[in-house]
Amino acid sequence: MKIVLIRPPDPRGEASLLSHTTPINLGYLAAYVIKNGYEAEIWDFESEKFDKQSFIKRIKKAKPAIIGFTCLTPTIINGHKFAKLVKENFPYIVTVTGGHHPSAWPKRTLGDFPNFDIVVISEGEETLLELCKAVEKGKKPKGILGTAYRVNTEIKMEPRRPLIRDLDSLPFPARELFNLDVTRKGHISRGMSNRLKNTEIYTSRGCPVGCIFCANQVTMNSFTRFRSPENVLAEVKECMEKYHFDHFAIADDTFTLNPKRAAEICRGLQKLGVKSWHCEGTRVSAVSLKLLKLMAKTGCQKIVFGVESGSPRVLKLIGKKISVSQVKKAFKWARQAGIKYVEGNYIIGSHPSETREDIEKTIDLIKKTNPDLISASVIVPYPGTKLYDLMKEKDYIFSEDWEKFVMFGQKPLWRTDYFGPEDLLRIQRQILKSFYLRVGYILHILKKIRSFEAQRGEQTG
Repeated sequence: MKIVLIRPPDPRGEASLLSHTTPINLGYLAAYVIKNGYEAEIWDFESEKFDKQSFIKRIKKAKPAIIGFTCLTPTIINGHKFAKLVKENFPYIVTVTGGHHPSAWPKRTLGDFPNFDIVVISEGEETLLELCKAVEKGKKPKGILGTAYRVNTEIKMEPRRPLIRDLDSLPFPARELFNLDVTRKGHISRGMSNRLKNTEIYTSRGCPVGCIFCANQVTMNSFTRFRSPENVLAEVKECMEKYHFDHFAIADDTFTLNPKRAAEICRGLQKLGVKSWHCEGTRVSAVSLKLLKLMAKTGCQKIVFGVESGSPRVLKLIGKKISVSQVKKAFKWARQAGIKYVEGNYIIGSHPSETREDIEKTIDLIKKTNPDLISASVIVPYPGTKLYDLMKEKDYIFSEDWEKFVMFGQKPLWRTDYFGPEDLLRIQRQILKSFYLRVGYILHILKKIRSFEAQRGEQTG
């Protein structure tokens, strides 16, 4: 029996300002069902163009029993459009959806989007495998933990499935199912060359902090599970030998949460001969100068800190559990350690009560820490988050046109206490322009890029 797993396209298409990533989540799902005797394909329509007739022909050729869609809030509508095509042409195929949006609202997802048959809630490997077995035997999903489904006109929801404790028990993502030539064309992360042969590695799942705006809390809860360094490094070795990747993005929510373990992974990367990697996310409260020096020594080209705000008041309200002094220390240490690119991520309106004074404190913190790169996104009240509930209660969300629930390139469909949609967008643009359009900054970053390309030339020459 075959399963097709699909990532629908981002509604913004190639205009997206976000880094291009491979759907490693689908790679894990595919590997898990393959390990248990099923066939799987991954169709990534964020990397390849969609054509209706080609899509239908492709399904006829593949003959899947199940088609699964991974859906974020902005992609749920496109996912449902694809599911509608499936049902119109192949009504016997079981359509399944999972991801942040369906996990946040399982019953409402089935109510709003009738062409999805089943919702997989939270982590998907074990649930998808049980669904495969049920479909193979012609059974309904009744009793399968972590699912929501219809019984006639009624929507049923089973209890949540416990999260997988032993992540080492999972097979490595089935990267052979990705179109690697296509995915390498996208830029992998701000500042990093798109000529790098890159893949993402997740060494853990979850984050213990629980910020009010974080959609990851919907699927992983405030609980972090770690893979062993040995297991992580075995995956890295496979990526180097089987797929010839030469750059790794460690994509955890907080890679350095366990400093001892992070250090062990760093030393292991060096022993494997990894020359280039970067840390896509961590906390300013979870680093030290010693660890950052080790990261730089073992090939870390970039580190991204989630700062969100320069206002102590706002940091406390959003549950960030960091201080401004920790932000300053972390940026200083990362620069002293010699990490090439130090990036800070900030959110405009991360709490509805944010004032102009709070934003000025954020701007001041950016100036004082002087990062190499920044991301200044407009807050998005994703379903399932504490922020969504808070803004809904205040009647601040004007529309639920999910395709427009994005951080960049779109006027928000919501407001905060002191800022309307136009204000939030204007502030975002002002911060980004004032940072990136400085002559001194442009010269600074060009020098870093030339230095990095020269270094790459020496490594490959």
